[in-house]
Amino acid sequence: MTSRITVASLLAAGWVSPYLAAAARQQPQRTNRQTDLSVRVLSITVRDRTGRPIPRAVATFGNSATPPSGSDGVLRIELNPDVRFPLVVEIHAGGYQGRSEVIEDRTRLNLEVTLETTAPRKSNGKSVTAGELSSEGQAQSHQLQEDARRALDSGDNGRAEALLLQALDLTPSLPAIYNRLGVAVLRQGRMQQASTWFERAYASSNARAFPAAHLGMIRWFQSRKDESYRFLDEAVSLGFSNPAAHYYLGLLALEKGRWNQAAQQLSLANPDRFPYRDLFLSIALRAMGHGRQASKSFREFLKRRPAGLVTS
Repeated sequence: MTSRITVASLLAAGWVSPYLAAAARQQPQRTNRQTDLSVRVLSITVRDRTGRPIPRAVATFGNSATPPSGSDGVLRIELNPDVRFPLVVEIHAGGYQGRSEVIEDRTRLNLEVTLETTAPRKSNGKSVTAGELSSEGQAQSHQLQEDARRALDSGDNGRAEALLLQALDLTPSLPAIYNRLGVAVLRQGRMQQASTWFERAYASSNARAFPAAHLGMIRWFQSRKDESYRFLDEAVSLGFSNPAAHYYLGLLALEKGRWNQAAQQLSLANPDRFPYRDLFLSIALRAMGHGRQASKSFREFLKRRPAGLVTS
């Protein structure tokens, strides 16, 4: 009980909020590269339940997407040296339910994926027509999504939003578009609208790691802690890895007295980026009975002397 009160009081005092807000605007830091730095190609063969290849399927990972699959249903992803693992890949195709796959490392280079058919969805009250699912419509949508990806990479979030809305009109059954719209809108400071897009992505796809993670982050800043914990816990369990997500989930687990989870998640956050990481980690470790490790973590926290910390 004492530890939980201490954590709550620290949070209430606003010690971490300036750092959390700053962290949300930063890009994730890269982890150490794999020993094998050669470029390898991950091949994903997408089929329906009858075993037939699905053309025009698309795989998304982070802010990147593959070109549509051909008649063989094969998607190819170049695993460059800077690709971080585990890698969450979301596979979508018009008329099929999306799904996610977690690639643990560079040794898994061939993957077979089966997609289940889905009933046509509605967008803005209109049914998805056969024309919207045509090869021409899919190709136009893919080009718009690629243009939007480049706009996001260059920081032109308003243009990315406009392009993605055009793509959504052409292919309203692709949850990946909802995800990117959420990112584009969130970067423009419209948190509530971003939440709506991520909610639509979460509800319309089995590939839930990406939208769940973003919903968890948004719920944190909305002070909806139970929802934040649920979404972040789900995202991480599905293979999503991001320093801020691990840090927030660690804090939420700490508040709930889930010491093992708190210690595990906080250990994955960089203390240089999150100055109070070692303080909270020491609380979790002490509650687990690891006094020596807790003391070491607390000493590391004191060495960093975060701004505003009174030590005398």
